[in-house]
Amino acid sequence: QIILNEIPSNGLLLSKYFNKTTLEICEGQALDKEFENNHAINREMYLDMINKKTGSLLGASAALPIIYNGGSKELISVYEQFGRNLGIGFQIHDDLLEITADAKTMGKSLGSDIFEGKQTIMVILARESYPNEWKELLYYSDNKELMENIYLFFKENNILQEARLISESYFKTSLNYLKKLDGIKIEELVKLVNLIEKRTY
Repeated sequence: QIILNEIPSNGLLLSKYFNKTTLEICEGQALDKEFENNHAINREMYLDMINKKTGSLLGASAALPIIYNGGSKELISVYEQFGRNLGIGFQIHDDLLEITADAKTMGKSLGSDIFEGKQTIMVILARESYPNEWKELLYYSDNKELMENIYLFFKENNILQEARLISESYFKTSLNYLKKLDGIKIEELVKLVNLIEKRTY
């Protein structure tokens, strides 16, 4: 914030946008904690939370340089939406990696978010589509078998595939916003989207 205040070009606009984003990220993080072990959280509430927590961060990363360069409101909006959709896709993909990746590659205990009661997209999809079966799985599974049982449940009921399709839709939307940028070389940004979408850690 101190550095932003010293920027001579569009400093006030940059500070306002930075402050708005900071508040939004804090709200998203607070919602994430508030949602833990809350079985009333639905898909819409989850998407709103990750839009604020992760989407706003990447949206600001894309939009702030455009504000600095004095870009139009329309151009700022396009870059922000590019970043926001990329951030939402990133977070849903992160939920997937929490279940499907190798623990050594991820550098953390897989399934830790679920054990902590976090409302990931797969947990919400399972609860919405298979409420009784999901409740029984959590109740009757031995602690040592719970993670494997959850993975098999997600896989056998196409929940992993559904979550992938949701994340892919946000990555696609992110790329569609890039295509609106006339006269801008977007190849490197396209590579960035593809890198994030294909990441395994």
